[in-house]
Amino acid sequence: RLIYGEVAEWPNAAVSKTVYPLGYVSSNLTLSARHQCRSLGWSASFLKQLVTCLTDGLTIRKTSAIENALKEGCMQTGATGHYYARSLALLKRDRGWLKPLLVLASALFVPIVGELGVLGFGMEWARLTAWGFDAAPKQKKVKVGACIKSGWRAFIASLGCVAIMIVADWLVTQVFSSARLDNVGNLITLLINVFGAVIVSIASLHAVIYSDFKAGYHLRRIGSMLKRDFRGVAKIAGMSVVLACVIALVLGIIFFLVLFNLISKLIVFFPMLSYVDTLNTLTISDGFMMISLLLTLMRSYAPVFAILLFLLNCGLVFFQLITINAVGLWMRAFDVPAWGKSSDPLPIN
Repeated sequence: RLIYGEVAEWPNAAVSKTVYPLGYVSSNLTLSARHQCRSLGWSASFLKQLVTCLTDGLTIRKTSAIENALKEGCMQTGATGHYYARSLALLKRDRGWLKPLLVLASALFVPIVGELGVLGFGMEWARLTAWGFDAAPKQKKVKVGACIKSGWRAFIASLGCVAIMIVADWLVTQVFSSARLDNVGNLITLLINVFGAVIVSIASLHAVIYSDFKAGYHLRRIGSMLKRDFRGVAKIAGMSVVLACVIALVLGIIFFLVLFNLISKLIVFFPMLSYVDTLNTLTISDGFMMISLLLTLMRSYAPVFAILLFLLNCGLVFFQLITINAVGLWMRAFDVPAWGKSSDPLPIN
């Protein structure tokens, strides 16, 4: 179901259930260029692959790019699996790919609104991915307001699944605690949270695709997708745990090195702390002097703590973008362009 027309700039691209987006490029192809493509009789899927090789007015960037699209199918929209590797490749596809991560990490310092904007940015990227476009996150002309709206929509859509997870965690804890099987209960709770986080992302992305938070509560459609490819959900859940552990390990090492350096400086500042028995002989004046020296030391470490917090935000943004887009890659296997209303049954592939 294709409607030819001008494509809005991302993230306001017409990815609703009324208009199918024909491409994701830095500037929109002209209508005449699209009509020329359509007159050649090529399939819509090939046009999506070919559009990355064209600029305005059908100017070919490189002839070999078209040959590669013909031989290899550079978009590979039908491929399944390897969600995290493909998501990482899309993230790094354009030059300057670190810039969006740094900007989003800075946005997390803004309470509530910044978090919603970061969530919405990831959801808008995953929405295009689910539609079948291998596009990198946009670096210019990002509509901040639209991202915040998408983030808010995704947040509201996720509340239902989160509530179900909380109730399930409570029930499991009560049942296994009464049976004195706390370790088993903790394991089951962990699995519920890991898989539940992926299902929450699925519900949120489903709502963003339809630009309606109520679509995140259409359990029939979401349940059908889970039933058809729960193995893919398990892959995403497992890799999210691995990715979270890797990020936590890297950040943990950095934090440990800084903390170790801080403790060594404290011992240099206060050699008496090396001897427990000397603490009993400290006077009030000694205490005020120690507090003054401690505040001086903390002020000197303030830039270090700010950098550490920024690195933590970078890790959170990276994890969120990769994970949400992995869900978009998983969802594209269900032929998103063929979807009707959000309440309709899932189309049969």
